[in-house]
Amino acid sequence: MKKKPNIFLASSSPRRQAMFRFFNLDFKPLKVSFDETFLSSVPESICLEICQKKMSASHDLLGEEVEKSIVVVADTLVFLNEQILGKPKDKDEAFKMLRLLSGKQHSVITAVGYSNYGEIEFFHEKTLVKFVELSSEMIENYLDRNDYHDKAGSYAIQSDHNFFVEKIVGSYTNVVGFPMESFLQKCKGISI
Repeated sequence: MKKKPNIFLASSSPRRQAMFRFFNLDFKPLKVSFDETFLSSVPESICLEICQKKMSASHDLLGEEVEKSIVVVADTLVFLNEQILGKPKDKDEAFKMLRLLSGKQHSVITAVGYSNYGEIEFFHEKTLVKFVELSSEMIENYLDRNDYHDKAGSYAIQSDHNFFVEKIVGSYTNVVGFPMESFLQKCKGISI
């Protein structure tokens, strides 16, 4: 019987790790440091560019272990038109982001890369999310009850206090931070 490969998830996101555990994907978390600047101005390309850098840093860190492993990387960003809404620096910035998203449709794009014994594939998933109109009081209530610091766009769709998503078109798990359905479909031929 062939031994299952090591799966390395290059992500410190508790949500991504929880999804991998839920789907019984036995993984080792991998912490990588890399330059997150980008040259592209197209939303999907920005996510892919960051993801490619993360994969390169993961391969550098793992060295020869890459040849016996599966490495998974991902990067999720929120876009309102072409404007990136990343992780807020503080509560004021989180408030401004949620105010911008109020009553509007935005895109959540996640780029995913996976390295199967050194051979690399990338893809991205785009989900459209529409918010109801948010009053200042609603935004304050949400921010007082939720950790927004490590969330692109300052919100978590899976939060107990998120009642402002009016509509979603596409993958729910993508908005959480990892398009698991697409990943599992693309990895059907891989022994994970």
